[in-house]
Amino acid sequence: MKKIIKFVYGLVFLTAIGTLATVVPQEELSSTKSIMSQFLTHLTGLRKYMGSQEIFTDPKNNYEISMHLKEFSKLAKKAHEDVNLQKTNFKFSREVLEEHIIDTERLFRLGNKSFARWKLSSTLSVCMSCHTQMPGTSKVFEEIRRLKPLTSDFEQAEFLFAIRDFESAYKIYDQAILSFPKGSFDSSQIEMALGRQLMYFSRIKKDPAAALVVFEKYRQLKNLPAVTRADIASWVQQFQKWTKQPLPSLTTATDQQILDFVKSKIDVKRKSQDIDFVTYLQVSGLLYEFLQYRPESKVVPEILYWLSICDRAMHNTFFYSLADLYLRECITKYPTDPIALKCFQEYETQVILGYTGSRGVDMPQEVADDLKQLEKLVTSQKFKSKK
Repeated sequence: MKKIIKFVYGLVFLTAIGTLATVVPQEELSSTKSIMSQFLTHLTGLRKYMGSQEIFTDPKNNYEISMHLKEFSKLAKKAHEDVNLQKTNFKFSREVLEEHIIDTERLFRLGNKSFARWKLSSTLSVCMSCHTQMPGTSKVFEEIRRLKPLTSDFEQAEFLFAIRDFESAYKIYDQAILSFPKGSFDSSQIEMALGRQLMYFSRIKKDPAAALVVFEKYRQLKNLPAVTRADIASWVQQFQKWTKQPLPSLTTATDQQILDFVKSKIDVKRKSQDIDFVTYLQVSGLLYEFLQYRPESKVVPEILYWLSICDRAMHNTFFYSLADLYLRECITKYPTDPIALKCFQEYETQVILGYTGSRGVDMPQEVADDLKQLEKLVTSQKFKSKK
C-alpha cells in the first residue's frame, strides 16, 4: 500500500482524553480535563481556517489565528506537566505533538504561513498514534461533533476519526468506498479511507470476524484499482489467520507469553514492502495495552524495542512514526537492561541510514556526539541479568 497522505483539519490532541477516561480514575482526570477544555476552545476557533490555504494566509485573519496558536503553544507546554499525559504509552505522542504545536506557532509568527498550515495539518499522524492505542469512543466532545460539517465528506470523516467518533467516520468511509468512483472521494482519499478501516478493525475493534465481512465486500468491487484490490485480498488473508490465532489476553497471559507471541508475529528482517499490516497493527495495539496495564513490568524495555520495530516497519503508512522515541526511551531509562544495547544498535543504524547519501555518511557533529553519549550509556554499565 502506498504511503497515505497526512491531513487534518484542526488540532485534535485534546481527544486523547477520550482514551484516558477509559482507564484512569475520575479523580485523576481533573487537571487533564482542564487542559483539554481549553484546547477545545481554541480548536473550535481554528477549525474554520484550516480548510483553505487562502483563508489561512489571509492577513485579515492573522490576529485570530495567531491568538489561537499562541494559546495552543502555552497549553502544549502545560500538557507536558500533566501526570496522565506523562504515562509511558501516551508520552511519546504528546512530546512529538508538543514540538509540532510550538514549531507551528513560531513559523506562523515569523510569516511562513503556508509551512505553518502544513505543519498544523501533518499532526494527524501524530494524533493517530495516540488515539488508536486503545479501544473505545470518546463521549467528551459532543460539542465538536455538532459543529457544521467541513467542506467535504472526506474532511468530515477525517475529523470524526480524529476525535474518536469512529463509528460515524466508518459510515462515511464505507459509503465512499462502495460508491467509488462516482462518489466524492478521489483515488488517494479512497486509499486513506481503506487504511482507516483497516486500523479501525485491527487496532481499535480488534475484531477479525467483522473485518472479514467488510473487506470481503470491498474485495468484490471491480471499480477499485487493481493494486488496491490486491492489497485488500492480502488483508483478507491476514484477518483469516488472525481468526485462527487470537491475541493473548492481558488478564491471563504472562509477560513472557506476550513477548513470545510478539516475536512469533514480527520479523525484524522483513522489508517494509512485505509487511503484513493487519498483523503489525494487531501486535502494536497489544503492546500499547501492555504499557497501559503493566507499566511496572520488567519487560517494558523489550516492549519498547518491539514497538519501535513495529512502528518503523509501517513507515508512516498509518500515523507518524515514533520508533526513534521508543528506542531512546529504552536506552536512556533502562540503560542497565540487556535490551538497551539492542535498542542502541537499532537506533544507531537508523540514524546513520538517515544521513547516508551519494557522498557517504554526512552526519552533523551534534548527532554524532549524541550517538556517542548514548553508546556510552549502554556500554559503561553492567547489565542486570533477567530472570
